[in-house]
Amino acid sequence: MASSPLKHKPTFHARFNSLPSNPHPLVQQIDEQPRATTEACNCSSKLSGLKDLYDSVAALLQLPQTQQALAQEYFRKLVNEVIDWSLKLLETSGTAKDALSVAKESVHELQSALRRRRRGDEFGLSNEVNKYLTSRREVKKVIRNILRESKMKNSSSIVKEMSVHDSIRILREVQEATQSVLEAVLVNVSGPSKGSKWSLVSNLVLSKGEAKAEELNEFEKVDASVCAILGVYQKSMNFFHVKNELEKLLSSIQEFEDGLEWLIWCLIRSRVSLLNILSQ
Repeated sequence: MASSPLKHKPTFHARFNSLPSNPHPLVQQIDEQPRATTEACNCSSKLSGLKDLYDSVAALLQLPQTQQALAQEYFRKLVNEVIDWSLKLLETSGTAKDALSVAKESVHELQSALRRRRRGDEFGLSNEVNKYLTSRREVKKVIRNILRESKMKNSSSIVKEMSVHDSIRILREVQEATQSVLEAVLVNVSGPSKGSKWSLVSNLVLSKGEAKAEELNEFEKVDASVCAILGVYQKSMNFFHVKNELEKLLSSIQEFEDGLEWLIWCLIRSRVSLLNILSQ
């Protein structure tokens, strides 16, 4: 009696078994990097960690065994999902960079207004403060929309299964880490989403204000100081302190911008590598 053809039908698992079973040392090296990156103490360190992480990913994607695995038809859908998400991360990175650019321009204009104040231009200072606060509200609104859309898009259908190659698992984890860091940067730029501007001022000028001020990031400190310029505390304002806060904020913005530029370049490099692998 002829045997059933089903007994001889090849399966994908046979193909998986033909791949090396032991992970490459580079895979083991990368495994701990995403967690360490997201748990870094501040956003600048997180962005720096992403650069190191993507450098490791670039090396992983150059390995022949990685390229051989990702080029398989079975993995093509999963790789395409990784590529698609990389585009969303690029969009988020670009928007974050635009928000920082707007913030930097507003700070420069406010610095100019503080210099003019020494010549008695109080009206000009109040006008620039209001323009700064308007710009901040617009930036916060854009960031809230980005964060809301980001959470909705963060639903890739990559399956958590034993047969997924280590490279795809790592790419997914790297993208999750990237998403987390970008959200942290955006929240840092946006500041608190609830509470009035005067609650920030209170943190700085009321009792125990110094202790509370230490809990604010550079954006929040400047927001608080700027709000105070328009308020009842103006006569006692230390404008030299405000100028120092603006300088610190510009330094933070520059660090963020540099980190995001590197991240955008790394995302493009990774995306191109994956597209080249699929085109082989």
